[in-house]
Amino acid sequence: MIFERHGRGKIFGNHPNVCEVTLFDKASFAEDDADVWRSSFIASRASGTARIRLSELHHSAIGEKGQWSEIVGAVVKHSTIRRGRVLGSTLFGVEMDGGIIRNSFVTNCRIKGRPMTENADIEDIEIHSMMRVTGKWHGIAPRYYEINNEYAEIGVTEAPNGQMYIGCRKKDIERWMRGRYRFAKTVNWPPEMADEIYEVVKEWL
Repeated sequence: MIFERHGRGKIFGNHPNVCEVTLFDKASFAEDDADVWRSSFIASRASGTARIRLSELHHSAIGEKGQWSEIVGAVVKHSTIRRGRVLGSTLFGVEMDGGIIRNSFVTNCRIKGRPMTENADIEDIEIHSMMRVTGKWHGIAPRYYEINNEYAEIGVTEAPNGQMYIGCRKKDIERWMRGRYRFAKTVNWPPEMADEIYEVVKEWL
C-alpha cells in the first residue's frame, strides 16, 4: 500500500511509524519498519529499522532492509547511513556503515566498523574498526593500532596534544610510556603487551 501524508512524501507499506508533524517533500519516503518523529525530509528516505528523531535530512538515505540505524538531533546532508548511530551531529557527504557519531561535524568521510567519533571536527578521512576519534582531523586521519589476542581486542588511537586512547581510556602518551607496566598490571595484561603498544606510540610524539 502506498499513500501520501505529512506533506507530499510517501509512506510505503503498513509498518513505518511516522508522526503527524514530520514533513516529507514529494521526493522523500519511509518504508519497512522505519520510525520517524518530529523530523524533516528533503529528497531523503528512511528504510530498514531506522529510528529518526528531531533531525533534518537532505538528499540522504538512512538505513536499509535488515539494518538498524538511529539519528537523533542531527542534520544529515548528501549522506548514506546504512547502520550506526548519529547523535547531535552535522554530517555532509558521509558514507557510514557502523559506529557512533556524537556531537561532531563530519564532512566527506567514510566510516565503517565500530568506531566512536565524539566532540570531533573531521573532514576527508576514513575511520574504521575500533578507533575513538576526538578533536580536529582534516585530510589526515589519526594513527591507529589494533590489538587482537587472547588478552584483549582493543584499539589504540592517536588523539590531539600528545594524547591517545587505549580503548575508551584517554592517556597522555609520555606519561603512559613511563608507567606502562603499571597500566598493564591494572588491566591484567602481560608486560609484553605494554611494550608492543610502546613501540607503536613512541612514533606518535
